[in-house]
Amino acid sequence: MTPVPKRRILGRAGMLGFLEGLAAEPGTEARTLYLPPHLSASELETTLQEIPAHPDISAGLIKHAGSSKTGTAIFCRPGRHCLVLPSFPIAEKRVTGKV
Repeated sequence: MTPVPKRRILGRAGMLGFLEGLAAEPGTEARTLYLPPHLSASELETTLQEIPAHPDISAGLIKHAGSSKTGTAIFCRPGRHCLVLPSFPIAEKRVTGKV
């Protein structure tokens, strides 16, 4: 079954609530990818191999991350991937956490 993405537009307060909710989720298997804008498709594919994701999810992440003018932050937990397009630019590629 193909996962269905949800789209939300959040202001500052909504984003803080969203991030607090992510932090409060149980479990320790979490990973965050910070991706600057203008990465090549091959670099995005290589980086996204570090997170387990359904192929349709990976394709969607590559599509949106590749077209973002400010970069992306991807918050990953088993069974849940959240892609955030920030209003400020992400300066460098970085991967945090462990799977």
